[in-house]
Amino acid sequence: MSTVKALACGKGMGTLERPLYSPGLLLEDDDLTSGVTYTRRLTQLLFSSLFGCGVICGLKIEAENICDGRKLKVKVSKGLGLDCAGNPIEVSSPVVLTYDPDCDRFPKSIWVVACYTERECGPRELSACDGSDRANTRYRAGYEIKLYGSQPASACSCEPPRENTSSSASDCRCPPGAHATGGAAPSADKAKAADKEPRDCYADHRDGICSCDCGSSCIVIGRIDLTFKGDEVTIDEAKPSYDPVRRIRPVLVGMPEFKFAAHNATPPPGGG
Repeated sequence: MSTVKALACGKGMGTLERPLYSPGLLLEDDDLTSGVTYTRRLTQLLFSSLFGCGVICGLKIEAENICDGRKLKVKVSKGLGLDCAGNPIEVSSPVVLTYDPDCDRFPKSIWVVACYTERECGPRELSACDGSDRANTRYRAGYEIKLYGSQPASACSCEPPRENTSSSASDCRCPPGAHATGGAAPSADKAKAADKEPRDCYADHRDGICSCDCGSSCIVIGRIDLTFKGDEVTIDEAKPSYDPVRRIRPVLVGMPEFKFAAHNATPPPGGG
């Protein structure tokens, strides 16, 4: 029986590393931590590669002008998102923010962004004789909701920012297609033309391009478009828009939205 031989072979190592225990091994803190780190890194790698970044569910926005239009009240509902590194952004309860421009003018649009945060907690005394040394024993995930007067260039969204980025980040496609390879920023005519073209937030996903960690832990969850009473100082109306939001969620077989166009597939009986 003949065996097919490889014409060439290349080898290497990945980034995942899990602990290997054996009887009689003296364990240290790094050994125990590596078990948790492996699981977390594996989850991040799979989530960021399978889905990329964006809003999974919830995170709806309500906006209203208060104080006779001199302030803006923004409410964000609870929900779940995923940042560029595969970290879950869990907003566990509604968040209410009030923006007061003071003596400045309002921007024409307010960008609402959710960011992943974490902090150490659970302090505990170490095994010192005097009990003076303490160390935190847990990491707790958190979030921040931020308002911006213009689109944050690094936050994951469905809409590439207008500003050109440095060539050092040209290989990073998070948000998709946002990083230019150099040259001048797009002209006003090109920007208007781009607005008329449909945005494709999932081209990289279909083309098999791996997601990358662009260094941002933030995602755009909406934009509030403002209209004024003629002076850009007093708000007349505030309308939330989700056009710039990149939404991610598995498409379940059997859903009406499921498309069988790929590979000329035929839906099974009953559409399941």
